Amino acid sequence: MKVHEFAKRIGLPNSTIRFYDRENITASGRNKSNNYRDYQNLDALVIYSAQSLRGFNFSMEDTKKLLNSDVLEYSQLMKQKEAELELDILRSKQRLKRLKEMTSCMDIVEKIPNQVFEYDLGEHYIIKSFGDDIKHNLNAVQKKTIADLSEALPFSYVALHIKKENILAQSKFIAVQIGLGILERKRKEIDLQIDKSIECIGSKRVLALYAKVKNPFLIERKIIQPILERLEESNKDIKDFYGKLHISYTEKGEKFYGIMIGCAME
Repeated sequence: MKVHEFAKRIGLPNSTIRFYDRENITASGRNKSNNYRDYQNLDALVIYSAQSLRGFNFSMEDTKKLLNSDVLEYSQLMKQKEAELELDILRSKQRLKRLKEMTSCMDIVEKIPNQVFEYDLGEHYIIKSFGDDIKHNLNAVQKKTIADLSEALPFSYVALHIKKENILAQSKFIAVQIGLGILERKRKEIDLQIDKSIECIGSKRVLALYAKVKNPFLIERKIIQPILERLEESNKDIKDFYGKLHISYTEKGEKFYGIMIGCAME
């Protein structure tokens, strides 16, 4: 059979048949009189088998290897792929969970902003790299950690840090340091290795709120004023504020950033 006849019979495009020809998947020879490929019935089974393996995301190299493997080697390669797919499923579930968290935060930012709430912040790591009062002298370990955290997004996050001294300065706008961070439980979920020299900040009970701001590097005092008032009512000392950037979006031509910011109550 010629390529168009064969393709029509097995229900695949000509281009797919030619692709497998170029990869030497089919075993059919060529007609000596016209040099056309002379497809046989068994070629259909080989191509269907290759298509099936490719459907499991096997590379072409591994597909060829499987098609030419004995039962033992075939089983070993399939088990390796099974483990890979199980890991993919786990990662996809983790991403879905993280996406739902972000969607929930978006709803809060838009529907009930600036309302103070309490929550337990688990152990986490933060590397700060931007802000007017940050000296840009990151060492090699810190640079690597930032690179690793960047690769780990969205499980890691854009971290915000406001120094206590900046809050006590009583200025209308408060400088914010920005970097990348990750919760210890998220780090464990994705098995991200962080150098032991990077400080792990302990768990705390936090008083926080969601808000939208135009400039996360310099936020208005009125944004965190509800938290400051609650701290005063509870006779709690002002400490450094920590938070995270959840979303960046444009509304009526203006750029806004949805953030969560808070202060430890302990």
